[in-house]
Amino acid sequence: MSEATASPDVVAAPRFEVRSLSGPSDPAWVALLSEHEVARSIVPAWEEQAGWVPRPIGAFVDGKLQGGLLLTERRAPGPLPVAVARVPLVLLDPAHAGAMLTSLLEHIEREARARGLLELEFRLHVPANEPVPGFEYQIEFWKAFEQFGYRMLKAQDHTFFVDIQRNDDELIGSFKQEIKRKIKQAEKAKVQLEVSKDPRILEVFYQHYLETVDRKGAPLYPRGHVVDGLEPLLADGRVMVLTASYDGVLANLLVLDVLGVPEYMLGTRTSDSVTRAVPPAGHILQLEAMRRMRALGKRYYNLGGAEGPKPIPGHPNYGVWRFKAGYQGVYVDFLPYFRKAFRPRSERVLELVHRLLGD
Repeated sequence: MSEATASPDVVAAPRFEVRSLSGPSDPAWVALLSEHEVARSIVPAWEEQAGWVPRPIGAFVDGKLQGGLLLTERRAPGPLPVAVARVPLVLLDPAHAGAMLTSLLEHIEREARARGLLELEFRLHVPANEPVPGFEYQIEFWKAFEQFGYRMLKAQDHTFFVDIQRNDDELIGSFKQEIKRKIKQAEKAKVQLEVSKDPRILEVFYQHYLETVDRKGAPLYPRGHVVDGLEPLLADGRVMVLTASYDGVLANLLVLDVLGVPEYMLGTRTSDSVTRAVPPAGHILQLEAMRRMRALGKRYYNLGGAEGPKPIPGHPNYGVWRFKAGYQGVYVDFLPYFRKAFRPRSERVLELVHRLLGD
């Protein structure tokens, strides 16, 4: 292979020094998160709320952090020196993705016995289908997981990505007609759209969210996740809360993970919106979120999960699914989950535990 056609990993991959950082608040790690396209803040915070201890591991070149992963551990209760672990995000340099990922996985292999790791599971939001430019390096994950003996699981997340690097005419023009009409109705009713940095808005959100969960029978996130877990992220700008109101009366609220590809994480109508005391504003609030993320230089907007490319009438989540599909974004398959047991004798026990937990 000539130098002109050789891949960067073959020709010029640097030697990576891999080591643990001081913690999630390490300045170098925080800086990397702020810049990387697959960074996330809310899911790792929720895992920490659930008892998973975060430990960032960095890949350095000449003392400078170039990439890394976040490993979260849950140790066995009592004196047993064993743990299980998850990785919710891997931040690679696309130019040397294969070499960096290999170095990170080699480091984990060396650490597994010393730290008593029984198993490790990767739950990544890296687009794995071709329609999403910029994520071509996802192929390196498939190669590395096969090389290191990780098993692909059935679990896999999906979503819609909306390309927001377009002017308003093009962006709104790509939405379904029903959404365009509702946006115009909200504008005509003089909706007020705002970003709230007041931590008290999380409690306000949660009270309305509880009503939505009760009304729809939707899964419930505990208060510790939505209020306590998000407060520090709201304070440092990694989470954004947007509100829509009419003459000071709230209609809708939206929680957005700003890092990486910004993701719509939670949304709710208020009781005043449900009873039609004020008009609904869910669609124009999504448009405002897209506009604000576009102003930050983001290319895509993640609508926060989807069961498939086309909503199926009668599905328990049909309403929300249809709501998201109406923006006519690209349907994205993320990488499947991958898992490896480091102690073969414990694998059957772990499989039973996972079946009991439903994951």
